[in-house]
Amino acid sequence: MAASTTTGFDIPASSQAPAVYASAPRPRRITPRAGHALEILGHAIEYLADEIVHDGISLAADNER
Repeated sequence: MAASTTTGFDIPASSQAPAVYASAPRPRRITPRAGHALEILGHAIEYLADEIVHDGISLAADNER
């Protein structure tokens, strides 16, 4: 058994479950409202990332920002 480096849980080397294969990938469909919400969220993330870079703050887990 292998161990995951991030969680410490054992990962079996091989699975007993049969492999499942999809016949063809389907395009994902979302509503225009959900698309607009994702766009707004993306802009918010860009804004926050730019603010951190501009302020010269290190990105760390213990940073309250």
